Amino acid sequence: MLTEVDEAGWKTALNLEQHSIFFQPDYLNAVAEAFRVSVKYYIYTKKGKVLAALAVFKKGRNIVMPEQFTYTPFWVEEGLSEVKCNDILKEIITHLKRQYRKIALKLDVDIKDIRPFLWQGFVADIRYTYIKKTDEPVHPSIYKNLNKATHYTLETHFPDDKSIDINVAFLSELFFFKIKAVSFIKLMQLLTIKGYLQAFNVFYEEKHICSSLVLLDKKKNKSYTLLSNKINREHAYAHTLLYQGRIDWMCNNDFTYMDLCGADMEGISRFKAFFNPKLENHFYVSYSPANPLLRILLRVIRKF
Repeated sequence: MLTEVDEAGWKTALNLEQHSIFFQPDYLNAVAEAFRVSVKYYIYTKKGKVLAALAVFKKGRNIVMPEQFTYTPFWVEEGLSEVKCNDILKEIITHLKRQYRKIALKLDVDIKDIRPFLWQGFVADIRYTYIKKTDEPVHPSIYKNLNKATHYTLETHFPDDKSIDINVAFLSELFFFKIKAVSFIKLMQLLTIKGYLQAFNVFYEEKHICSSLVLLDKKKNKSYTLLSNKINREHAYAHTLLYQGRIDWMCNNDFTYMDLCGADMEGISRFKAFFNPKLENHFYVSYSPANPLLRILLRVIRKF
């Protein structure tokens, strides 16, 4: 049975020390405050045992993903049979469809079987990211490029207004994100206060060339790239220093993995591939009342 619980019930039902930062109410509340949505917690139990849990962002009658880097906190007990697991997911999904008009979830890279969502009329968008193990070597060309970046300096610290602004300014160049710029700034500020963010900045003759904001998941020893700004071609090697500097810092501070967050765009993926990461896919699944009708229409079109 799926039951909605409050934050205290969420903490009681789950051993949050074993879950990623995306399950932590402090993190979820920061996103909710910045984007003016609410957090809803759900627990699935069978004979008094917690077998699954899910937290979502609610806006009106919809489940939304207000920004692009949060993975939906969705957990199912390990060791269940495929049939049992699918039955649980079906019950959860059916409940959500009854309660909400539209649903959007960004599933973690560990969730590979999304058939229960497809069977319930969801549309799945496959996306890619790179996961870098911080103690593994990079491609030899990276070291050659670093030799060409000796005139740059790298600094790392908790984000300040300047490092937040330069990253959000780049994001604002895209119209969809421009209208959310104030919310992104608010979120970066809240995450900084909570100690979840680290800023990496590259300078050339005291000029701020490029920057990156990284989310630190200390419970899982993993980091996630939230934002990085673009640079002019003349400073191309500054980005090499920025990425390698992040890898070195993470390795020295006991972070085992880095989610480089994004491998869908060809040019960006080519650059990141030289750091010897592992390509992983994840799914963005969504549902709206129009989905089943759209699928029927596509079947009709294919016949012609």
